[in-house]
Amino acid sequence: MNNKKTFWEKIFKFPSFNIRFWTTVVVGTLILVIFGISMIRRLDMAEDLNLLFGFLNFLTQIGILVFAIFSIWLVFKQLIENRFERLEQDGRSHIKTRNYISAINRLKEASYIKPDSNTTLELLEAYLLIKDFHNFDETINSIQMMGIFQKTLLDPENQIIFYYLRTIRYLIAENIGEAKNHIEEIITVLKANFKNGLRALWDFNDLRNSDSYHQLVGDSKQILDNLLGYLENSLNQNQKEQFESGNFLINRLEIQPSKLPNQKVKN
Repeated sequence: MNNKKTFWEKIFKFPSFNIRFWTTVVVGTLILVIFGISMIRRLDMAEDLNLLFGFLNFLTQIGILVFAIFSIWLVFKQLIENRFERLEQDGRSHIKTRNYISAINRLKEASYIKPDSNTTLELLEAYLLIKDFHNFDETINSIQMMGIFQKTLLDPENQIIFYYLRTIRYLIAENIGEAKNHIEEIITVLKANFKNGLRALWDFNDLRNSDSYHQLVGDSKQILDNLLGYLENSLNQNQKEQFESGNFLINRLEIQPSKLPNQKVKN
């Protein structure tokens, strides 16, 4: 697991691009102001008027500097947007090739540049694929503090994926009780948006191809398989009804379709 924190991560809980940029600008400007004032005080001026003119000239220079910083920021922001797209694409590609550490590094940097819901969810999944529960939980705590969590859950599709990831986290940790709570949240969201034809738009094969999935056994494995079937709409109507009623351990091979009225059973 990669728990080593960068310089900015040691200072801020969620060091986004804007936080890092403006922290550097503010600290740098303060240093210049303090340096300028100290230099003016040391000047051997005969009259207060000369001191005033010197101070006004210094403020003018600071104003020019601030304008230059804003101009540079606009250009730099566009460059950062392009970098965000590349990092996001690289992160997804690394997940497909099961290079999860590289995927985490790319997606984490992308989320710092632009706290995007999809990028954050992909980062959370990447942590689960290497069973890094610590950073998974820390990331959730960070986005809650930054307000990203609320924005993420405004979209029902994001709600489903978020609760799905929380379910995986507890199934891998063999905490079935907590996992069931999040499955119920998934069912609630899907039922509430049934008329809108809401579906979970996510590549579940990324999980299926991981060691985290293949190492699951017993009830945790069966519940996860049934959940994937439910989200991919591959359960028959009887199985779906049982799953939604709380029977998450249905055996999909033994479930038989409900008999129609007056249907005869062949011997």
